[in-house]
Amino acid sequence: MKTRILFFVGGVLAAAVAKLACGCPRLREISVKGLARGMQVAEKAKGQFQQMKKEAEGMCKEAKACAAAQQQGKTCCSQSAEKDPEHQA
Repeated sequence: MKTRILFFVGGVLAAAVAKLACGCPRLREISVKGLARGMQVAEKAKGQFQQMKKEAEGMCKEAKACAAAQQQGKTCCSQSAEKDPEHQA
């Protein structure tokens, strides 16, 4: 029971502090800039994830085509490129 009262009082105090903080223009400006920066980072991460997903899908498609070619007794493009000295690092 005692901890519930402490949590309630803590919540009331936190709400009061938050209300006072929202009234401060400088703190509001800092908060808005921080939120905007966080949104930019999230958007950039989302774009990078989409790019990685596209690349992975392409690699998967290529691997499936190569496996199908091998089952038919043919060589696939990536195997011949690996044997080519110009494509070796």
